[in-house]
Amino acid sequence: MFILSYPLILLISKLPFSVIYQISNIIYYIVYHFVGYRKDTVRENLKSSFPNHSETERKKIEKKFYRHFCDLLLETIKVFSISKDELKKRFHISNPEVIQELENKDKSVIYMCSHYNNYEWILALRFYGMKNTSYGIYKKLKNKAYDQVLRNSRSRFETYLIDKVSAPKKMSQNKLKKREANYGMIADQSPKKKHANNWLTFLHQNTPVYIGSELLAKRLDFAVVYMRIEKVNRGYYKTTLEPITTQPKKTENGEITLVYFKKLEEQIKQHPEFYLWTHKRWKHKDKYNPEKDNFIQNDFDLK
Repeated sequence: MFILSYPLILLISKLPFSVIYQISNIIYYIVYHFVGYRKDTVRENLKSSFPNHSETERKKIEKKFYRHFCDLLLETIKVFSISKDELKKRFHISNPEVIQELENKDKSVIYMCSHYNNYEWILALRFYGMKNTSYGIYKKLKNKAYDQVLRNSRSRFETYLIDKVSAPKKMSQNKLKKREANYGMIADQSPKKKHANNWLTFLHQNTPVYIGSELLAKRLDFAVVYMRIEKVNRGYYKTTLEPITTQPKKTENGEITLVYFKKLEEQIKQHPEFYLWTHKRWKHKDKYNPEKDNFIQNDFDLK
């Protein structure tokens, strides 16, 4: 399957954006009107997240989401051949001085990202004066050949992928050797049932969350920055870097995670169509056990 699909992916990636978005329009029509890819999941997620919206309002969000979703699929493929200049033009960092200030203080940084807008193009962060080595934490693919291709495509932009299992060890090694680095982490995944031990309220629902980014930041004394990605136009994004903390060890337990989710929730409420609603984000939401699970309370000062 990989042998057949990769040449096609590479071919598509070389097409101009004007053609890419024409293809996206066609895919949207097929995926939304004929295939109905995960439409039940999308509708259930929207209904639970926006209980005060009318069905008509949620339907509008749904359609806008699928259009964005199809654009995102094609924009992800585009990474395989897009040039550095083109990527930097289309993924603008509004305040790169945040990077420079942290690096001047010899701080390693965890950039907390999410499945909102184009999280694949955060590779452009590398082109805004970043001196430290850049890593992306990801889930290793089962297809070894495609996994290697993915690693190679990202390394074109001097960003190196580390699978999430190996990440803590690699980060600790870099810390011991005083190799300052920057780590991009998508932090809004749904943990497996057996790891659903930490919860908070997110979009009106009890939500199990990973706290790995916070734990690593505290253990290794890394600064934490939220990446606020906004869609300016089709194929163009603007990111604002919002420091959550430069002294993680002084924060309360759960505070970093809560601030992250509050910032993400704010964005979703403003433009819900850009969140990845096809994920079964709340599949374990009824499994909260107050006797053994930790619930992160909304009682921090979130200025």
